[in-house]
Amino acid sequence: MKKVGAKPFKTVFPGCEQFYGNEDSYFTCIARAAVVTIFHPVGTAKMGDPRDPTTVVDPQLRVKGIKGLRVVDASVMPTITSGNTNAPTIMIAEKAADIIKQTIHCSSDEYSSYGSDVSSYGSSDSSYGSGDSSYGSAELIQLAMDIAAERAYPTPLANSTLLPFLLLSLSTNRNAPRTSATFKKEYDYIIVGGGSAGATLAGRLSEESCVSVLLLEAGTGKPPLLSDVPGLDRSFLFTKIDWQFKTVPQRHTGSALISRQVLYPLGKGLGGSSLLNGMLYIRGNHKDYDNWEAQAEIKRSSIPLGYHAVGGPVTVERPEYKAEMSDPIYEAAQNEGYDILDSNAARQTGFDVLQATLRNGQRCSTSKAYLVPAENRTNLDIIPEAYVRKVLIQNKKAVGVQFDFQNATYEVKAGKEVIISAGATKTPQILMLSGIGPKEHLQEFGIPVVADLPVGNNFQDHCGTLTPYELDPEIPTTTEKIQNPQNIIEYIDSRTGPLASASFLSIMAFLKAQLVSPSVDYPDHEIYFLEAPIEYPEQQVGYKREIFEAYYGPYMNSSLFLCMSQHLRPKSRGTVRLNSSNPYDAPAIDPNYFQDPDDIRPIIDGCEQFYGNEDSYFTCIARAAVVTIYHPVGTAKMGDPRDPTTVVDHHLRVKGIKGLRVVDASVMPTITSGNTNVPTIMIAEKAADIIKETIECSSYEYSRYGSGDSSYGSSDSSYGSGDSSYGSGSDES
Repeated sequence: MKKVGAKPFKTVFPGCEQFYGNEDSYFTCIARAAVVTIFHPVGTAKMGDPRDPTTVVDPQLRVKGIKGLRVVDASVMPTITSGNTNAPTIMIAEKAADIIKQTIHCSSDEYSSYGSDVSSYGSSDSSYGSGDSSYGSAELIQLAMDIAAERAYPTPLANSTLLPFLLLSLSTNRNAPRTSATFKKEYDYIIVGGGSAGATLAGRLSEESCVSVLLLEAGTGKPPLLSDVPGLDRSFLFTKIDWQFKTVPQRHTGSALISRQVLYPLGKGLGGSSLLNGMLYIRGNHKDYDNWEAQAEIKRSSIPLGYHAVGGPVTVERPEYKAEMSDPIYEAAQNEGYDILDSNAARQTGFDVLQATLRNGQRCSTSKAYLVPAENRTNLDIIPEAYVRKVLIQNKKAVGVQFDFQNATYEVKAGKEVIISAGATKTPQILMLSGIGPKEHLQEFGIPVVADLPVGNNFQDHCGTLTPYELDPEIPTTTEKIQNPQNIIEYIDSRTGPLASASFLSIMAFLKAQLVSPSVDYPDHEIYFLEAPIEYPEQQVGYKREIFEAYYGPYMNSSLFLCMSQHLRPKSRGTVRLNSSNPYDAPAIDPNYFQDPDDIRPIIDGCEQFYGNEDSYFTCIARAAVVTIYHPVGTAKMGDPRDPTTVVDHHLRVKGIKGLRVVDASVMPTITSGNTNVPTIMIAEKAADIIKETIECSSYEYSRYGSGDSSYGSSDSSYGSGDSSYGSGSDES
């Protein structure tokens, strides 16, 4: 102000003379004498839950109790926005147009009769009381369900005045299918688990209209709409859409963690871990699959595509956000001779340009990708909150499942197959509760042994350690970026900005130890460069309070940047075991991190490349506080059925049990070199192709679908039957 000669008036405001000299009282007097409005009136037709007596319009801006009438302007704002109101008002109108357009279904007759009063009350899905759009109906695109329910999740936006508008903007892109509360006594295929693999498989198998499919999911069928916002992903760990598991105390690491246990979040709900993962699209290295081919005696398929396909259900995008450190890191990497590349293309070693499972800037879970398009199929029933207790097995054949639903226990028959897709921790638990697993372990809990198989062995996971950095004070923290009204409005308007980031990850790198030949494209460690809230190590890694305060305490008000180094192909092998015969008890998860001391070396290499050569220091940190990347695999190992370490064959059929398959990350013989969500979806896609080859639809089968008269043993996918027996030359995977 001094630079332009600005000076306050020397005259005193009339009527406030007695307060002059006391600035607080003086300006209070002026404000009371002559208020100035900014002309931003809002709120006089308040939007909200129609059951709230203070509201005038519902989340779709319809006037309560009056059909065919909406309010679309600043009147509907529940609370005023933090800034000028013109842009938010335009946003409301844009969103209202989208909502109304969804109710318009034009035909040639409607075009010709334009202007005529042909629509009667109740015929539109936007009127109150008409079918599934009535107040309280689960089908109402409810401002992202119920605002109160969304606020219950611990996101940084829980108390934002812009939350209703963000939810409204998300509500037109549904993230979950319509589900059912009723089911038949028998289906051709029963899929246990609606996660990354199960949702994919249900969507694909139900494409065959002559077969019936039941999908059972233990978690919710309606995840929070805010879980669709990529930058909020960490907010949903340890909530009701997470199993909230912990490992058993670790022997070789964990001294800095509470009880030496590693927190182990895994998705619970339709979409599974694709509901709350970091959304990274990484297929792994081609050598991973070459190794599978060699180990599991599988044959590769010939696919006439390049490195990227087009048109699939799961959409892939580059996140529309660049962090402050992105360009400097890329520049430094290039100066050191590293390539900037697409790790899903010809080469993997180098610094990656991020790809994520996003659709128009929102999370693309497998529920959204595979189940929403399939929700109207009459041959598919999707039952959430159905907790499977065990597979029913008679005479070495899976004949159905037993599950709890709405305070009762049911048994449903499977005419063809039961398929377990519950993930690498829950799948072995369900198999063991069904009598399939290590004989001595099952006998400990009095479970009758049906098949003595190494279920729960071969557990593998990516793990690593954190190297924190403090950023310049002018760089906002991740929480500040999320809560910034301008960033929220940017995301609402264009799906860009910090909220569009994939887990606030800036860059990834796939690198290898110096002793590996430069010509070999098989990196052994992966590095994440990401922003994170300062609370992350304590709340989501599980640091002891005293360790956290000593190490991170001085930086509590700082913006944090993490370098996370992980080993891509650990040698250590862990287990999943039962804690009891109660299906509601969590399984005993023991990753056995660093059981093989060689697993630390790639992690240390990753830290030293960006922090300095301090070998002993980083070894100490890794042994004190391991960080899991939540990529459990391998607990129902696929391979040659003559191999005593395998659980399923190359068609994913459980050895010795007819009509039972496992389709999820459990079957991986070895972990892939990168995030495991996309390889898991690939497994489900391939399993669908394998199973479809056993389906032969006839006119009779089309006409009798769902009548419940399919008999046990009708599937040709049983062992020893024709061309699907072990060792046949036509098998592919």
